[in-house]
Amino acid sequence: MPQDKFITVSALNSYIKNLIDNDTNLFRVFIKGEVSNCKTYSSGHTYFTLKDESSQVQAVIFARSNVSFKISSGMKVLAIGRVRVYEPNGNYQIIVDSIKEDGLGELYEKLEKLKEELRLAGYFDPAHKRELKKFPKKIGVVTSKSGAVIEDIKNIIKNRYPLVEIILYPSSVQGENAVPELVKQIEYANSKMEVDTLIVGRGGGSLEDLWAFNEKAVALAVYNSKIPVISAVGHETDYTICDLVADLRAETPSAAAVAATPNIVDLDKQIKQDLIVLKHNYKRILEDKASKLNEIEKNIIFNSPKNKLDRYLDKYNTLVKDLNKNMNLIVENKSLQLNNLMEKNDININQILEYKKSLFEKYSYSLKNLNPLNIMDKGFSIVSKNDKIIKSVNDVKKDDLIDIRLKDGNVKAKVE
Repeated sequence: MPQDKFITVSALNSYIKNLIDNDTNLFRVFIKGEVSNCKTYSSGHTYFTLKDESSQVQAVIFARSNVSFKISSGMKVLAIGRVRVYEPNGNYQIIVDSIKEDGLGELYEKLEKLKEELRLAGYFDPAHKRELKKFPKKIGVVTSKSGAVIEDIKNIIKNRYPLVEIILYPSSVQGENAVPELVKQIEYANSKMEVDTLIVGRGGGSLEDLWAFNEKAVALAVYNSKIPVISAVGHETDYTICDLVADLRAETPSAAAVAATPNIVDLDKQIKQDLIVLKHNYKRILEDKASKLNEIEKNIIFNSPKNKLDRYLDKYNTLVKDLNKNMNLIVENKSLQLNNLMEKNDININQILEYKKSLFEKYSYSLKNLNPLNIMDKGFSIVSKNDKIIKSVNDVKKDDLIDIRLKDGNVKAKVE
């Protein structure tokens, strides 16, 4: 077949775009459906899917539009817009100019009802949630064996914490078999109790795609799990009942892998930091203990019997020296005092002796003058009768015997 019969992809997309752009029936379409996968970006544009029981179409509300109504997944809406082709990828979408609510979708209604039931029963209570093991040895993953989720988790954990072993518990994650298989594998993992953490999840999708994770049976299996569960369903904006019941909700399966494991690079840095601190503290403790040991050794030496005896001997010698010194001072002082006293006494004794001698001589002279014997030298005598001195002639009578004492003897006489 000649090559000039073939056209490029760009030519095909351009041709289809021109057909749609020029179709007046598509200038303004009125469409109703249920909102799914709704996401508003920082630019202000809102992208979502409009769907019914059997089909779906992409839609967008640009920030510059006059639509003030805020939509969210699960809503039934009535939208007015125009159909346009996005030429680079060949997709067509509805650019919505106006939109209004047409009631809640059946799935959304069911979801809210189950949320309220489980909330009242305490299934979302933070007190029930458990801490994850900081350094897990084995991590279990309940997800599809053929999806990208398990590979993403393996790659991230291999880079972050290669010491951990990953065990896959394969399960469908959407469709009619998803709920029973998810429940079975969660319960099986709990019966084996071979893993420290269990990640339950899948990639992104519509509300219908994620619906298995909004079923009560899955919620009960997660709630009753003895192994801490990380729920990682869909993307950041997706929120399922499984997320609310789990011990931890991760925005994506990749985020779950990060939450379940420490980073070996961070651990290495922390270990090196701790080692530096440990060495510093160990050195400080050794220095402190060495200082205390040195002090104890000094105390032991200081308080040894020999040192105590030497100190007592030194003290004794000092006291003896002080005593001898003091005794010498005292003796010298007392000797000086004694000499002074003796000198004073010598003076006083001599003066007293001179004075007493003078008195003696005076009294001796007086006694000498008064001594009868001295008078007898002059011829006087003492006459007595019966040992009584006769002082008058009237003291005697005739024939009385008297005694006459002379200087050199006694004479007896009779009175005539």
